[in-house]
Amino acid sequence: MRSATLRRTFAAGAAVTGMLLVTACSAEDIAEKATEKVVEDQLGDGADVDVDTDNGEVRIDDGDGNSYVSGDQLPDDFPDEIPLVDGTILSGVAVDEAGGRGWSVAVQVDTDAQGAVEEAARLLEEAGFELVTEIQAGVPGAQLTNDTWGVVIAAYEDTSTDTAVVGYTVGDNVG
Repeated sequence: MRSATLRRTFAAGAAVTGMLLVTACSAEDIAEKATEKVVEDQLGDGADVDVDTDNGEVRIDDGDGNSYVSGDQLPDDFPDEIPLVDGTILSGVAVDEAGGRGWSVAVQVDTDAQGAVEEAARLLEEAGFELVTEIQAGVPGAQLTNDTWGVVIAAYEDTSTDTAVVGYTVGDNVG
């Protein structure tokens, strides 16, 4: 009895492994498909998830009209009116929900955190944004708005690379 159960378990495992090998050419493909399935199961009916490690991007559509895109580049629909400091984009996230749109971008720069926030704020002001407030909540930051967008910037020191990372959070200006 025990060997029959073991044979069935082995056969089932071999069948699953075989299916994975037929439908996916690499361990990377298998990981992408498994991740997509887990997230889709968590979100429920209508959810669609696409993980693409070739371009470092994850796309999620929850089936209710809300979507989320994350990757290591500027999101395609990031507003052109928002200038970013010169540096390396570490991550970009776009969220589109029934209540509005939003983006989050992290840029690594070769300066200190305070200098990075000052440069980011200067660029935004030159683009027509108005400084609402400076933020000092453990890291330097600022909030700026124009008629369309609200932007919060903050930066922290990355001591492992002697750089700073500037975070931009952008959303519809509701005020």
